[in-house]
Order: sequence, then structure tokens, then C-alpha cells
Amino acid sequence: MVFLIHHRDGLDAAVYMRNDHCSSWAFAVEVEGRIVKNHFGQIPKPRDLPLFDGPTHVIKEFFFTGKPLYPVERTLLVTGMLVFLFESKDRSGPIESPALYVRYRAPRDTFLQ
Repeated sequence: MVFLIHHRDGLDAAVYMRNDHCSSWAFAVEVEGRIVKNHFGQIPKPRDLPLFDGPTHVIKEFFFTGKPLYPVERTLLVTGMLVFLFESKDRSGPIESPALYVRYRAPRDTFLQ
């Protein structure tokens, strides 16, 4: 699957997903005619429920400190984008996503624990 994402600020992105084709994470962007890219390495081997490690850590820290580790807007934007991407797949075409018109500025220090 390839998802094409057009952001309101003019950024265009593509997400390519194919389980039998990709074994690593990478990123590339064209900035003022120059390609900037990074390879993030191999995708870790599957293990039992690894997708819950991050959310579990975040919830635990929130319970202990009473403060979220990152703005809730991040969760809204990531999960919302996934919902709209798959809805657009079902509809076989682009859709508007006004629910995602949210101001968000990434924190300087994201949690990397």
C-alpha cells in the first residue's frame, strides 16, 4: 500500500507499506532542491506485543507524575491520520480530515527512555 498525505502547510508525504518488501525504516525529503535522507536501521524481529511497550511506559509515567510525557495532540494526530488513511482506502480516494486541523508543536525533548 502507498498512502499519499497532503498536509495543510504544503508538506506532501508518502507512506509505503508492504510486509514482504520492507525490512527497515527510512526517511527522505526534498528541501530547496536538495534530498535529505536517513536510514533508521532494520525493523526489529517480532516479539509478543511490542507495540504496547511505549504506551505502557507513557501511561505508567503519567500515573506516577500526573504529567503526560508528550502533548495529547500527538496521539490525536497519529491515530487520527491512521483512521483517515484507511477510510480513504475504503473509499478509494482522498478525503478531507478537518478533525485533524489541530495546532501542534513537537516538544524539544521527546521521551526516549
